[in-house]
Amino acid sequence: MDPAKQGTGIGDVLMRAFLARTGAEGMPVYLETHDGWNVGYYERHGFELIRETSVPKHNLPIWCMRRSPLQQRRFGTDSPSRLTP
Repeated sequence: MDPAKQGTGIGDVLMRAFLARTGAEGMPVYLETHDGWNVGYYERHGFELIRETSVPKHNLPIWCMRRSPLQQRRFGTDSPSRLTP
């Protein structure tokens, strides 16, 4: 995301659209982030932290997160009608 566009809600709209589609198809979603600040953002979208690790030679942290189809329904993002910003 372009830093100038952060905080405008664009990321949330894109995330909800993506999660609506994967939820409708009953698919789990997996992601990795290298920025610890992102963990809370993804948790608010129903992801759970499943592993925290790092790339040894480069000391690069990695947070591994997953969102199950059940979490899709619980967080209410499996309905396209909720895609309005």
